[in-house]
Amino acid sequence: MMALSRRAWLSAAACAAGASLWSLPSHAARGFSARERRQLLGGGQVRRRIAFSQRSGDYVGGLSYQRIASPPARVVERLQHVAALRAVLPRVISARRLRAPPEQHRFELVQGTSLYSARYSVIALRPAPGASELRFWLDPREEHEIDDVWGFFRAKPFHGGSMISVGVALNLGEGIIRWLFEERIVDVMLDMPRRIRDYVEP
Repeated sequence: MMALSRRAWLSAAACAAGASLWSLPSHAARGFSARERRQLLGGGQVRRRIAFSQRSGDYVGGLSYQRIASPPARVVERLQHVAALRAVLPRVISARRLRAPPEQHRFELVQGTSLYSARYSVIALRPAPGASELRFWLDPREEHEIDDVWGFFRAKPFHGGSMISVGVALNLGEGIIRWLFEERIVDVMLDMPRRIRDYVEP
């Protein structure tokens, strides 16, 4: 596994969809290849899996990109509602809004299947008007049955619509859920741009 800090991972995640605020690691700093651009313009996804370690544990996740027809402002606005969580996140059993200060959103989520489920809460920064990104991370003060999660949703102008990019890093902790389902969970997470398209498009 490569060792990446959270700051470096988030900067790497920004590389293909827009400019980063931080310097980018060389292994992830490339833009889209010609083949990837054709794939995106044809309605397909581009996915890049990432795994890394921190003192808090081992993380899996990745970056996923897809073009949609809606403008970025519409995408970011729609993603700030509880209904978006149910539509966009994989295998949501329940989702509810929690009390939060004006600059934040807080949501409690239960995700899973009949074989396993996990309850946890996330904090998301409330984006300023016209902002293109929604960042989120685990709220450790609330009950959480995963060790950590953080990432972003981003929408940037691209060929008359938006380039949707999703970055997620997940630490399931040690246990049978990680060993049995980690790979499948990452695959489902990286399909979120398609789910965003289906939710946002009229």
